[in-house]
Amino acid sequence: MSDSTIGDALRLAINVLRDSAESRKMPSGVALDDGAAKRHSDAAQTLERSLTLPKCPLCDSGKTSSRGLLPARGAIVEEHRCMNCGDVFYTDAGGNVLSLAADDHSK
Repeated sequence: MSDSTIGDALRLAINVLRDSAESRKMPSGVALDDGAAKRHSDAAQTLERSLTLPKCPLCDSGKTSSRGLLPARGAIVEEHRCMNCGDVFYTDAGGNVLSLAADDHSK
């Protein structure tokens, strides 16, 4: 059994995706067109963001998931759900947790 963590595995996958996007080649040597290179770059960014997800403000659990970006009051916020308590919360572009009214937690 390997001593690698999920974080280690994600970092390795991110590096392979970035290398492929930058070189425009898969590790096997197959060429990537512009669209495929962009998808690899976007996938690397998505995985990297998952390594830095915020803790739940309600129960302080680090087990949260991103549910996507949303427009809100003229800004873009990211919606998160805690895998521990089910709380839904939002962060701004800087990763700061935004305060919510109690009825916003019922989603």
